Amino acid sequence: MKGNEGSKMGINVALSNLHSYHNYQYNYHIERWYGKLNPQTSTLWADGATLNPYVAISGDNDWGAGEQLFGADDILPELGTGFSAGAFDLFLSVANTSDTTSRIRIVWGAGTLAAAVTANQYTELMYHKLAANAVLTPRRISSPIIPFFIDGLPTQVWAQHWNATNLATISFFLGVFAVK
Repeated sequence: MKGNEGSKMGINVALSNLHSYHNYQYNYHIERWYGKLNPQTSTLWADGATLNPYVAISGDNDWGAGEQLFGADDILPELGTGFSAGAFDLFLSVANTSDTTSRIRIVWGAGTLAAAVTANQYTELMYHKLAANAVLTPRRISSPIIPFFIDGLPTQVWAQHWNATNLATISFFLGVFAVK
């Protein structure tokens, strides 16, 4: 790089990040965090007033069966009226029980988990437990804006966990950033 090109690049990156931050602040109107409702019903799975984390269990070097995060009646009553869609954050509350790398998949759809996976309605992230006493922080999931209704039916949300260790668990809360 010649002369001030490096500093110009740094300024451009900073301005780009600031622009992204302002877009984020402007577009999202409400944030809510959810854990596992206890006890769950056939259509209610999430609780906005709990510290009970969701727990996703892995398969044997494969995706686990899946943990339902939101049922057919969960999202809109908690958020109120006028919210049409949202994006997700993940807060890892208890470290992975395995010291190996995990994949976590957030899946959404109006039908079944299998149908939503087949339709490619999911996003993934990777996680690796660094140490036994690792500091746990929210992890942004690069999710698209997900509608709260698909073809007139309420959107349901699931999580799947993949780890080389069979039945490894990972505990987390799910944040929803809703837009009007």
